[in-house]
Amino acid sequence: PGVALMLAELVVAMASSGLFCTGEAGSDAAGAQAPKPDHVNTLLWFLLRQTARGQASEFEHQGYVAKFVTKGYSQTADGPNPEEVRSRVGIALVQLAASTVASRPSTRLTLWPLLLRALVNPAMHLGLPSLCQAVTETIQSTRALARKSSADELDKDRKDTQHKSELAGLAQAFRVASSSPKSGAVPQPEMLFLWLLVCAHSPTEPPGLGLSALQCLASLSPMIHPMLGQIWEAPSKRLHALYAHLEDGSFAGHGNPDFWVSALAQEVDFFLSALPEHDDFPSRLVDLLCGLLRDAFKKEARDGSPTTSSGSDVIDSQKSAILNLAGVCVSHISNTNKASLVLDALLAHASGSTTHGPGADQILGAIPVRRAFARSMGVAASRHLDLTLGALAKASKTDAATRRSGSLAQSFFGKSTAVHLAEQLRAMLLLSLGFCAMHSPAPRLLQEDTVNHILKPLHQALMQEKTVIVLHSVLEALRLVGDALRTSRDSGAQTDPLLPSGEATQEQSPLAALGDDSDTKETFTRQRNEYLEGLLPFVDAPKDLEDEERQKVYEDLLCPALDALSSLVALPLDLPPDIYAAMLDKGLKVLHASLPKNGSDAMRPAIAAAGRSPLLQSEGRIPVTGVPSGVSTSEGVIFLRIQAVTRLLKSLLYHAHNWLGISRLLQSVYASGASCHSE
Repeated sequence: PGVALMLAELVVAMASSGLFCTGEAGSDAAGAQAPKPDHVNTLLWFLLRQTARGQASEFEHQGYVAKFVTKGYSQTADGPNPEEVRSRVGIALVQLAASTVASRPSTRLTLWPLLLRALVNPAMHLGLPSLCQAVTETIQSTRALARKSSADELDKDRKDTQHKSELAGLAQAFRVASSSPKSGAVPQPEMLFLWLLVCAHSPTEPPGLGLSALQCLASLSPMIHPMLGQIWEAPSKRLHALYAHLEDGSFAGHGNPDFWVSALAQEVDFFLSALPEHDDFPSRLVDLLCGLLRDAFKKEARDGSPTTSSGSDVIDSQKSAILNLAGVCVSHISNTNKASLVLDALLAHASGSTTHGPGADQILGAIPVRRAFARSMGVAASRHLDLTLGALAKASKTDAATRRSGSLAQSFFGKSTAVHLAEQLRAMLLLSLGFCAMHSPAPRLLQEDTVNHILKPLHQALMQEKTVIVLHSVLEALRLVGDALRTSRDSGAQTDPLLPSGEATQEQSPLAALGDDSDTKETFTRQRNEYLEGLLPFVDAPKDLEDEERQKVYEDLLCPALDALSSLVALPLDLPPDIYAAMLDKGLKVLHASLPKNGSDAMRPAIAAAGRSPLLQSEGRIPVTGVPSGVSTSEGVIFLRIQAVTRLLKSLLYHAHNWLGISRLLQSVYASGASCHSE
């Protein structure tokens, strides 16, 4: 690392002194003494690579001569570590990018395409904050010089022409269409836009990535699309709100990555909504995203591909971001045939039918990727509900989704790879139904065909499925369906987390507008009660405490089951007294078993926070699910259970005036043995 840092500083000094000016008029290096462009590119690329220097040593990747020269060399404790190298080289790179705009235009034009190619290289992920800052500084410095030359009355015409041509030179790089990856090609504007958004989905890995990526996108926005430039150069209040969340560290305190994913998705949705109907920009974005997804799921790396470089694959968080953006873009495609093809392609990736080589069963193995698949289907349903539900129903009937365990061989040797993949696929498809309900217009949720495509498959899975990951998705999907029926889709709180919103009430539900004698309301009441009866067994603790497998299943599904019960109970539908009493009794038993018996002081803030938590958390809202500091893992589980039971008891208050009464409910809570504070 120490040698790399010294070489990087030497490269910066050479570039700043004009030694990289390849034949620039009036420079000392003009003519025969001008350096070769290949040498300049090699040295500058070495400088850029040091911004992404990793922890692992590169000694094993060196050639024979390099190993012989460095034989016996060992890094001393006083030498810089890789983090210091990245930091110091990043600062020098930003300063170099700013200085070359005015003094060394030739060096800047050489550095510019290298920076753009480095932005879309996954191997440069650790250096993205510095690379984004260098690109932002280059554009801002060039614009500042252009504004200064316009205000200068002396030799105005010559300076205007010079600096405006420099701005045009920067923009020209974005008009170079690189249909095939090759050396020296500049990435397309759409690819830069998508890849920076993909990386911004993990704003703190590495530190500062989210803020630098958004600022880089804002500076590049006029070159990406004129409409995006108008929105983000206003300046955009929404973009500055995202800046504020990252600058003050409030993002880390949310405790829920869904907030940031929803915020970025809403920003992209806001931009695409401003485009005219005939603009094919969303369609081009979808094509690029499908290409990224296809290459990301392949085992072999392609030379020069933006998704792979030096054997570096796209990580799971980036796959999730690609899927989230794909759903937003599909929702803005007006051509139904194009949207249908994209949905079929996405589900083909999910089933593994387009994946070659080993590892096909790992596509949906990661929970964030599986959830991102489901979310993308739901967002696409906001415009193409029938297409999405039809594609999901078709995928659920394929052999890839219907394989189940139960054979004699599997009982001896365990589940096969195909069975594991089928369980993951069913989990994703069922969770997609919940997101479809969340993002579909409220009137469509009340139609019979929508009910048949969403509620009936969920009820069937609730009764028949035995696998934990599938049941967990069913429970979360039921919670999303309850949230969708409880609040209006047009309220904005569900889709835009940056808008302030209070707790939802029963008056906001589309069911509240139906009359008491409505057949639709009667149908929903009957189905809701069937769901509640099917969810109650998940709240019962196993009687055999020595059965570790059943105990683990109970612990994994208890909180999701309580949340699903809370969401469905809060609907403005009549609740039978026997179901009310059963839920109250089972919920109080869970509460009584979860309350600390030793009076731990560390749990008192947790119990108080559980009492103050929101009633129900809809998609995109900031839930209070973080465990307070100073609470152990076991106490954190207790805290989450108390929180879930509290939400169930609050939802029961909607129906307390019917026959039980609030006073009796509170008496039951205290009679169960609660000894916490008044909250």
